Amino acid sequence: MVNKNALTTATALLARREHSRRELTQKLIRRFTTADIETALNRLQEKNLLNNQRFACAYVREAGRKFGDIKLRHYLRERGVTDDDIDHALKTEISIDEYDRAAGVLQKKYRVALSDAKTRAQASRFLLSRGFSRGTVTAVISDHKNGEPFSDKE
Repeated sequence: MVNKNALTTATALLARREHSRRELTQKLIRRFTTADIETALNRLQEKNLLNNQRFACAYVREAGRKFGDIKLRHYLRERGVTDDDIDHALKTEISIDEYDRAAGVLQKKYRVALSDAKTRAQASRFLLSRGFSRGTVTAVISDHKNGEPFSDKE
């Protein structure tokens, strides 16, 4: 027997945005029993209203422009998304590679040339904090350290 209130609440949360199963469980646990939550979430999965892969794709589509693969993977793993679903989302939802995304983020933050070591170090830490890999950060910084400002092509 499905608790109608748990099902209604979960459906209302999903109407606002995609959620992972773990996220919904954490939000519902304050108000409903574990058995009621499991029953309601199972029903939503049967109807394909709750889908971790769709949640991963929606998140990557939204945040993929601003963050690197490391941060995207970490965020999704924290929310209970499997590695297979994460890989699928990263392959299907991001059309530009990590280097170009990092260069775009760096260009938006630093509109001036990365001419001195201090600025390059700050830019490097910034990109690392955004979840870009060390290799990508090194490549982007070295390509833009010649004292030339970023081009306006992006």
